[in-house]
Amino acid sequence: MHDELAEVTLADIWAEVDIGKTHYHAVVINMHGDRLLSAGSSTTRPTSWH
Repeated sequence: MHDELAEVTLADIWAEVDIGKTHYHAVVINMHGDRLLSAGSSTTRPTSWH
């Protein structure tokens, strides 16, 4: 057994993508809860993530 302390860090950002049959939505937030990106669209048309 080790007596060393483990270093724990939080992620700088968190991202989630919800992909449905007809629509999708993506959101990215930082560690303070600020929304950095929120995008959604129909899955029936071409989409660009620029």
